[in-house]
Amino acid sequence: MLNAQSPGSTPAPLWGAIPVPGHPGIVEIPPVQRAVHLPPLSPAEATRILAIDTKTAGRARAEQILRESERRTFWEVFVPPTVARRVGPAWVLVRYGDSLGQRIAFLEALHLTKLKLPMLPVGAGALLVVRDSR
Repeated sequence: MLNAQSPGSTPAPLWGAIPVPGHPGIVEIPPVQRAVHLPPLSPAEATRILAIDTKTAGRARAEQILRESERRTFWEVFVPPTVARRVGPAWVLVRYGDSLGQRIAFLEALHLTKLKLPMLPVGAGALLVVRDSR
């Protein structure tokens, strides 16, 4: 990430970033999430869902699914777990991964090269996404 209006300027600090001990220059941004609580199922809804799931999964599994659905809370993630480091006038971010260690290892393994690109209009952006092909 960089400031598109002033690409050569020092990037602003990342909100909520915490330095990672033992990894100078790397910060962690904890996930931002919230619990979503749904209202309980009505008896009619429960009966309908049980009938549908019984046809597709069998009665025992359908009852298990219904019991599990009574706990009507799930987590909505707005920002996934992220690590970042400053490279010149930009932040390089790594999101997702199975663990903090995996995200840090991937970030430390990245080798960045400066490219000379034609000037883009102010407000235009570019995004580089690197995915593990394994």
